[in-house]
Amino acid sequence: MLAKLATKDEAWRPYWHDNMMWYGPGAFGSFAGVDEFASFQVPFESQFEGWSGGSKNNGLTKHFTRFGDGNYTCSGGWPSLTGFNVKPFLGQSPTNERIFMRVCDWWRRENELLVENWVFVDVPHVLLQLGYDPLPTWER
Repeated sequence: MLAKLATKDEAWRPYWHDNMMWYGPGAFGSFAGVDEFASFQVPFESQFEGWSGGSKNNGLTKHFTRFGDGNYTCSGGWPSLTGFNVKPFLGQSPTNERIFMRVCDWWRRENELLVENWVFVDVPHVLLQLGYDPLPTWER
């Protein structure tokens, strides 16, 4: 499943329950149902060329942890995702530079399908790469 998460043909769909829930960071949003999730995921991935993640041995990303217990599993990496930013993202103009994302995913499954996904992304780190400092130093 991890190898099919970043695919143009939505090869990830068979792993998700139709009524799944995806809980993303504030800058990304949350989505109820696989179709609503696809309405986010497909455009999100299109903002980057050469999109790939830590589950693929691309030499640029890695997952530092993968574990599971019962119906729960987790995967994360520093960096976990990468691609060249070619469209506006998080309110910033495209940089045409390679962006790296620090991501951690927690999944819950029922039977053979994923029903919930909690996603943590280091959004300030992404914004810094896009040329925006979300925590500027203020002079007093």
